[in-house]
Amino acid sequence: MTVPQLPLALAPPRRPRFSNFVAGDNALVVRTLRDGLEPGQWVRVSGPPDSGRTHLALATVAALSKRGLRVAFVPARSPTAAGLLDAADAGSVDWVIIDDYDALAGSAEGERALFNGLNRWRAARTGVVLTGGDRSGIDLPDLRSRLGQAVHLVLRPLDDRGLEALLRQLLEDYSVVA
Repeated sequence: MTVPQLPLALAPPRRPRFSNFVAGDNALVVRTLRDGLEPGQWVRVSGPPDSGRTHLALATVAALSKRGLRVAFVPARSPTAAGLLDAADAGSVDWVIIDDYDALAGSAEGERALFNGLNRWRAARTGVVLTGGDRSGIDLPDLRSRLGQAVHLVLRPLDDRGLEALLRQLLEDYSVVA
């Protein structure tokens, strides 16, 4: 006889912040996003899936917002990403954070919206942080070129010590509620 597993009530994790990101060999990437962004700068953070790209994108949003800067966050996997990119008006924000920009690859509308946004943001000296995989799937040559102009930071996968630290962090983040 199989006994059904009892569901556990889990508290939601802490919000993604630099303080609860397990950096491993990525301390320079974290330090750059936390302390080294300059107005109007473009930064592209690439890494394999599940390497913490979204966590870092959201931590960057939180840190910049805490400094009183106006920030637009665009999840590129959203079906409305092209519209969100168009809505991130260069005059109304100081920074645009685009998570999973490579999800726009192969979409003429998405690639064009990102290309046009990058041109608007460059003219207005709006800072841009893009996270994702690589730019090889981008069809629009001018967009690949624009993406290549960003400072490129590469996330490395966690080693065994880093994975152990991540597990400890997750256990802290998810406290069991009785």
